[in-house]
Amino acid sequence: MTLLIGFLVPLGIVISAYMVYKVSKNPSVIDIAWGLNVIGSVIWYITQFEQNLDTINICFYALPIFWGLRLSMHISFRVLTEELDGRYAAFEKKWSSEDKNYKNPDKNYLQFFMIQSVMGFILSLPFYFNQFNPISNNSWTLTLLVLASLCLILEALSDYQLLHFKRNKNKTSKVCRNGLWAYSRHPNYFFEIAFWVLISLLSIHSLWSLLFLLIPIMIAFFILNVTGIPATEQQSLKTKGIEYQNYINETNAIIPWPSKGKKNV
Repeated sequence: MTLLIGFLVPLGIVISAYMVYKVSKNPSVIDIAWGLNVIGSVIWYITQFEQNLDTINICFYALPIFWGLRLSMHISFRVLTEELDGRYAAFEKKWSSEDKNYKNPDKNYLQFFMIQSVMGFILSLPFYFNQFNPISNNSWTLTLLVLASLCLILEALSDYQLLHFKRNKNKTSKVCRNGLWAYSRHPNYFFEIAFWVLISLLSIHSLWSLLFLLIPIMIAFFILNVTGIPATEQQSLKTKGIEYQNYINETNAIIPWPSKGKKNV
């Protein structure tokens, strides 16, 4: 029953987000719900635990809560202050080209939202099963917790640097190359994937729990192939042109690394 409700919580959050979308016609609300999905399930699991959590496990459960709150607050601010995310216009264009009977995106978005619900539930699973095999207080665990916390900080920093760039009225470039963005075109995505790799490593306690490594693989797949880099860069090339193409030529997509040097087209 605990696990079933853990699935129903993100489902309820996503359905609520879809209702908001129906009224506002802004599909970006699902991005706000993304972090809340995981938070809802994790908090539910915590309320069902009978044993007292020690400090090390409290820190473990705090990670997804801080991750989700920070992400949802950041995206909420972006949704309220910026234009409609161009990724969704690109999705609608793709859907219309693939379906000759396409009339409106509501059905497609409903499916898209439901997938987000399932993914949120999957991300919460390490925290459900942790109650049966709590993580141990040792140097390996402490190292992973520190690294995961560092990933949260650096992901937040990269989002802040991009936001600060966008709000700078005196900028002379269309492309952000400030801070972490000088070393990766998507440092926020890199630290997002790294965070969930570390969460999965913290959750491995037996042979079957190696399945948790599928979580960062799933996230990386969607970032690299679906909702992340392809859609974002397609929109950036459309709005920023050659300047962004030069950025692509000179800077790694994901892994932060020194610039490859000028390769203007």
